Amino acid sequence: QGYWAAQKTAEVLARFGRFGLPLHFTEINLVSGSLMPEHIVDLNDHKAADWPSTPEGERRQAEEAASFYRALFEHPLVEAVTWWDFADGGWLNAPSGLVTAAGAAKPSYQALYDLIKGEWWTRELRVRTDANGMAEVSGFKGSYTAEFDGGSMEFEIE
Repeated sequence: QGYWAAQKTAEVLARFGRFGLPLHFTEINLVSGSLMPEHIVDLNDHKAADWPSTPEGERRQAEEAASFYRALFEHPLVEAVTWWDFADGGWLNAPSGLVTAAGAAKPSYQALYDLIKGEWWTRELRVRTDANGMAEVSGFKGSYTAEFDGGSMEFEIE
C-alpha cells in the first residue's frame, strides 16, 4: 500500500534499536506497478489476476528501494535485509521483484547493485606504512585483513 518512507523507517529503527539487539528486516516488498488499494486490511486478501509493472512504478520502486536500503545500512544494529520476491509475480502476482518474471533486471535491481557493489563494496586497497610502520585506513564497520610481507593481520573498524 505504499512505501514507509524515511520517517516511519527511522521510527521502527528507534523502537527496536533500543534493545541493542541485531535487527533483521524481512519480507521487503516494494511494487513497481499500481499500489494495493487502501481499503485492503489483510494484504494477502488482495487478488489481482493481472498486476503489471509500469515505467513510473519501476522508477518509484528503484528510488524507494535505494532510500530504504540506505536508511538500514546507516543503522549500526541492522544486520540483514531480505527482499521477498526476486522475480515479479511470486507474492499475490505482484510486480514486486528486482527482476521481471522473464528475468530481465529492473531499475530497482540496478539501484541496489550500484549501492551494494558500487558505493558500499570494500575494494582492495594498497597503502604504504610511514616511518613508524603505521598506515591509516578508513572503511565501513566490520572485519578486515591486512596483508604484508607474506604475513597477515585481522583488524576491526567499529
